[in-house]
Amino acid sequence: METKSTNFPILKESEDLNFVRMKLDIAQEKLSNSAQTISVYGSLEKTIIEADKLSSEIEAMEDAIQMKQREIASLKLLSSDIQERRALIDKKLMALKYSLSSFSSSIGYFEQREVQARARKGPKSVEEMEQRLQNIIQEKEMLLEMKTNGRTEFENMILECHQCMFEAELKEEETKILEEELQMELRRITELETVKAAVTERKTQLLEATKCNSCFVSDQIEEELQNIRMSVLELKSLLGDDSQSPLFNSQYVKPNL
Repeated sequence: METKSTNFPILKESEDLNFVRMKLDIAQEKLSNSAQTISVYGSLEKTIIEADKLSSEIEAMEDAIQMKQREIASLKLLSSDIQERRALIDKKLMALKYSLSSFSSSIGYFEQREVQARARKGPKSVEEMEQRLQNIIQEKEMLLEMKTNGRTEFENMILECHQCMFEAELKEEETKILEEELQMELRRITELETVKAAVTERKTQLLEATKCNSCFVSDQIEEELQNIRMSVLELKSLLGDDSQSPLFNSQYVKPNL
């Protein structure tokens, strides 16, 4: 009887230790679950930030692409205007070239008439012959002046034609560069949209995993931490520890997550 009575406290102590171990295992499991939950919420937060960043980057690139497309359209319009101006100059050059050729023929004709007028001793008076000669000389000088002016205009038009060619080539090169940049940006925005789609899908999965579709994402963590606190307090009571710990006995403050 004495042996049984002596062993009873030992058995009771063993049962209490086993119960404490069980409670510790439960508390450890709850801590593990809380850590996992916090990790999931952390991943969710990073995913949301990444998705917002991608959205902002895509929006900025879309604005840049629209601006570049307008710039390309403007350059093409300018190139078209330059080509039309060059075509008009080409027509004027052909007409002026023909006029200069006609002037040369006319000048030759008047030179022949001048020679003839100087060489003839017909019945007409000297005054009439001199007047006729003066008229021929004036017409010849007028044609020479027109020819000179025509050559100056021809040279100016040639310069303008070369200027048009230079401007057209410059606009064409600018357009090519912008179109290449535009294609690169279109490829980049396609890549970003692909990444954003993957991030959005990941965010949806995390939201479903946490069953959280509102801003109260800390509710589950708060509940688990409360359960852990109660388990620790229970263990302290079982171990006979009545000390006041500010960590567990103070008022619980909801974490900002």
